[in-house]
Amino acid sequence: VKLCELRNVIQTAYLVIKSAMQRKESRGLHFTTDYPNHANELVDTVF
Repeated sequence: VKLCELRNVIQTAYLVIKSAMQRKESRGLHFTTDYPNHANELVDTVF
């Protein structure tokens, strides 16, 4: 069970890092010096 939890934590961390590296804007705590501004077309997006 612990090994499965570790695998899931590693997979989640990998996906978070991968998506953060693909981000083309800065928003909230996701700030990147390559894209210091946020994209206005996503202002009203709710998940």
